[in-house]
Amino acid sequence: LARAAGEEAYTAGADQVRIAHVNAAADAFGRTLMLGLGTDEIETLQRVRLKGAFVPTSDKEIALLLTRRVLEYGSNGRARYAVHPTLAPLLSQLSGKS
Repeated sequence: LARAAGEEAYTAGADQVRIAHVNAAADAFGRTLMLGLGTDEIETLQRVRLKGAFVPTSDKEIALLLTRRVLEYGSNGRARYAVHPTLAPLLSQLSGKS
């Protein structure tokens, strides 16, 4: 993301990386992570985003972990799950359209 933000700044002719460049890079990365997702994967991501509920049992759910669309945080033997931060705004937009 840092490199992409730098590229955004360079492309815009800026001499510093600003928050707008970082936001543009994060949005582009999130959109890349959305590519190829089916309805069931998007529903799973929405559930993780809204409730933090995730039990990776199917191949598709494990793939969400492996592709870092769902992030696993752990401490004291307890796993906690979250949607990748660049996906959350896009998923929020999708839920607002339905």
